[in-house]
Amino acid sequence: MTNRERYIIKRNEYDLMLTIADNISGIGTFCAIRAVCGHGRKRPCEYTQSKSGILMKDCPFCIQKWLNEESEE
Repeated sequence: MTNRERYIIKRNEYDLMLTIADNISGIGTFCAIRAVCGHGRKRPCEYTQSKSGILMKDCPFCIQKWLNEESEE
């Protein structure tokens, strides 16, 4: 069973995860994956470099990657 099958049923899961990421960004939890799975599921963030050279979290890429991974449980 994939994470996609386990956590999301009838909504576009990618859009749901991006909404979660946007909504939690100001409350101290910055990872939508951890918000859905719990704090015990720490994973390294994916980063991209902006045109000005600043490293920024690439949540859309990380979420897409996570959705397609096999579930750990």
